[in-house]
Amino acid sequence: MSDALGSHDWTANHDHMPGKPQTLRVDGKVDYPTPGYRASLESAEPQGINPRILEMELREVAPGDQQSQVVTPADVHYEGVTESEYDQVHIRPLGELIDVVHPQ
Repeated sequence: MSDALGSHDWTANHDHMPGKPQTLRVDGKVDYPTPGYRASLESAEPQGINPRILEMELREVAPGDQQSQVVTPADVHYEGVTESEYDQVHIRPLGELIDVVHPQ
């Protein structure tokens, strides 16, 4: 279960530059009901049945003290080395499905 009110501005890029490991970067914003939330992404276990879609899990840390009730976006970033080729990234539990860009 997520405290998120919504999310937006998602991007996913798979860097294939020669001479360094292939890197997948995923960025977005998640809206929360108060300031102070921290959010991150990690590869979900188990993965889904489609090997071309990377399943990721949104992890949240709520603020520990009382906060004013004002919708506040939190930046989310993931970066990881992968040899797998993905077409999309699925963010659980938000349901976001992001197309992966493969820059040339």
